[in-house]
Amino acid sequence: MQQAIMLTILSMVLAFELVLFSLPALNQIAKKKNFYHETAVSSKQDQPLTLGGLAIFVGFSISSVICTYPYGFNDFVAIVAAQTILFFFGVVYETIGLSKIRQTIVCIAACAIVVYVGDVHVDLSLWHIPMWQTDLMCISLILIGMISFSFIVSRPVLMYWFMFLMSLGFSIFFIAIKNYKWAVVSSALLGSILGGLHYNYVIGPKNIIRLGKTGVYIVSILFGIFLVHLLQSLLVLAM
Repeated sequence: MQQAIMLTILSMVLAFELVLFSLPALNQIAKKKNFYHETAVSSKQDQPLTLGGLAIFVGFSISSVICTYPYGFNDFVAIVAAQTILFFFGVVYETIGLSKIRQTIVCIAACAIVVYVGDVHVDLSLWHIPMWQTDLMCISLILIGMISFSFIVSRPVLMYWFMFLMSLGFSIFFIAIKNYKWAVVSSALLGSILGGLHYNYVIGPKNIIRLGKTGVYIVSILFGIFLVHLLQSLLVLAM
């Protein structure tokens, strides 16, 4: 148990440091490449920058891969693969744009990879519900979560606070039920978000860097995955 708690803390700290280390460089890149998020502010210098999602992707992926290694978490490879797909298409959206239809197709494909390859599903066999129906339900649940997350309040700092509370809640839940494998993963996301919060809120408002579409894709699919595992854990506890 002590090792599990140490790995959970390590994943959070490592993700925090990686995000905090990478954000200043991404800030400069975003300014040079004019990756500004369009707002009602007239001056471009006062507009928030994008590319924050790239820092979240780096911090979460590296810390999760390192800290889940002792658990032999082979299914996590599928999650990283789905995130990589979303990261790539998020960058495409930020640079040259992407139609709504293609965005939907990409999100469905990523959800399918997570469910079918990453074994992220709710077991409802006790109620004689076929596995394919359960998988479709899980894909739909994650996809609805991703779409809903994209409509969250547009202010960057408030968005980071919302993500912080969500990831903190999932981390506490997984630790409480002693599911340390997923506690490490959720803590890695928590650390990444804390790094973004520190950069946007503590260092100063002039340095605000928005998640961008890349970050929205990555964080939303993770919340969807955590929600599915939360439901599965509650079902197991209820039996």
